[in-house]
Amino acid sequence: MEFGFGIQTSTGVDTELILGLEKELKVFFIKKNYGGDLKKIVMGICCMAEEFENFYKRRKPSYTAYKEITIVNKKIIIDRVFEYEIWLNFKVFNSLSEKGAKKLLAQEILKSLSNLDTLPKKIKDFNREKFKYDMERFFSEQKLI
Repeated sequence: MEFGFGIQTSTGVDTELILGLEKELKVFFIKKNYGGDLKKIVMGICCMAEEFENFYKRRKPSYTAYKEITIVNKKIIIDRVFEYEIWLNFKVFNSLSEKGAKKLLAQEILKSLSNLDTLPKKIKDFNREKFKYDMERFFSEQKLI
């Protein structure tokens, strides 16, 4: 399964910390298979200073079965991808130590897995419970929960 973050932050947020966690999760999930109806999950990690939040529209979770787009003469295929956003409290996230920020991010990711329950009913071949279990196991092994 492919896994990734889409990161939108204000200046001052430790994006390297977020990117580091994303890299670890990508490696953890890359050889796992949860069924054929979902190939990739993208979590938008959003952390904006309060004065900038109004400039960003919060998006609902979405599933794309198949879509082709062209960007700068390059064809990109979006195939069986589920995307949703997690909004972190800017002041809280930035006030934490690196370990504390990672723990908060882990907790928010685990809470956000309830978004998987909004997948369309046509998604029959995806083992949600196994994916959720593996995510929790990853964070437990990293001592983040």
